[in-house]
Amino acid sequence: MGKAQAEDLVIQPVVPLTLNKDWNYIIRPVFTLGSQNNVDGFSGTGVGPVI
Repeated sequence: MGKAQAEDLVIQPVVPLTLNKDWNYIIRPVFTLGSQNNVDGFSGTGVGPVI
């Protein structure tokens, strides 16, 4: 059996929305992409929940 490997990529974009001349609303979602190779006999890729 080969060596197990797991990798995660976390993306955190910042999206500013202007509410008026004095206020901005900042949206910052967190996306997680994952990849596993031979972890407990499982291999695959996927997307985690958006927080």
